[in-house]
Amino acid sequence: MILENFSNSRIRTYALVVCMLFIPCLMGYAQESRRTTIQASRITNVERDYYSVDGNELLKYGKLYYYGYPRVKGNQFLDMEKKNDKASIVFKDQFFDEIDLRYDVYNDLILVRETEHADINYLIIDAGHITSFILDGRKFIYHSDVDGALESGTYELAFESSRLKLLIKRKKRLIKDKGMYGQIRFENDDDYFLIGPHGPTTLKSIKDVLKGLGDNKEIMAFIKRNRYKFNKKEQEFAKSLVSVLNYYESLQKQ
Repeated sequence: MILENFSNSRIRTYALVVCMLFIPCLMGYAQESRRTTIQASRITNVERDYYSVDGNELLKYGKLYYYGYPRVKGNQFLDMEKKNDKASIVFKDQFFDEIDLRYDVYNDLILVRETEHADINYLIIDAGHITSFILDGRKFIYHSDVDGALESGTYELAFESSRLKLLIKRKKRLIKDKGMYGQIRFENDDDYFLIGPHGPTTLKSIKDVLKGLGDNKEIMAFIKRNRYKFNKKEQEFAKSLVSVLNYYESLQKQ
């Protein structure tokens, strides 16, 4: 009898432990299933929603944007000096101000915050309908690949005159540090293009700059005098280019 009671007690204890472990799993599954259902419903609804700015229809949403880069150092967005800066945008020939906009440079996606739901969601908008937008004090335009010279996409318009344009394709890439447990991180990998009378020139070095400006000797002297280092990996590369282009324009006016 003692052995039988002991055995029954062990069985009841074992059954209780199993229930304690199994029931939370069922609850978690049910919650996850409900969450998935809600998310699927949300995506379906968002496809019919509009983002309103002062009562105006700005654009029709497509799909929700997912960040999707866990355990990666850095992020896929445009590096900004002004954190949480609002944007102004010309979309379908309409101007809108104070827009909560983000630019995913890794995937070349323009994102706008949607306000129909409690969660903070961003949705992908059709960049082909964007004439320009200003974010972080910088102007960006959408360039269509009509002549095969430059790929279609969003470019920063860093300089513009009647003769020249300096376009910067802001890009990032994923790299892995050395070692078995090396950190995966985002690294800037921008491309620079000078649009002039002779078409676009890809700028990677001082030779490219001079080529794009017609091997001007005065430009070369200006570069040496200011000790500019033209390497696209340098942080001051864009500022140096703009200084040179402003000087070039001043020479044309003389």
